[in-house]
Amino acid sequence: MPRSRKPKKDPEVFAFRILDVDDRAAFLKQAKAQGMRPNDLARLFVLDAVRGKVEKENASEELANVRDEVLATRKDLALATRIILEYGGKAKREKAQEWVKQRLNRPVSATEPISGGADLG
Repeated sequence: MPRSRKPKKDPEVFAFRILDVDDRAAFLKQAKAQGMRPNDLARLFVLDAVRGKVEKENASEELANVRDEVLATRKDLALATRIILEYGGKAKREKAQEWVKQRLNRPVSATEPISGGADLG
């Protein structure tokens, strides 16, 4: 006796319109630039959002921005420290540069207990 097969239910269809003319033009331009049909790009956007990829990408971008800011701040700190040591009369230019290089111009991951005072040798 042959098995009776239930007809497969088609997946639900989701549709929407982009009413804003500028948004629609930007979306169509992006689809064309990526070599995709608009409906395929829309599907990709929706699935990425559902799967949480959008938040991860935004978080990664924000983290990269914070890292850039930290590196820029470290450069500013190194320069300011050298100038203070040099013009404050505590060290010659070469000694101040060496002190800054050893203590401030290190990779972000470098850790070392902070000692009190500047030992300029």
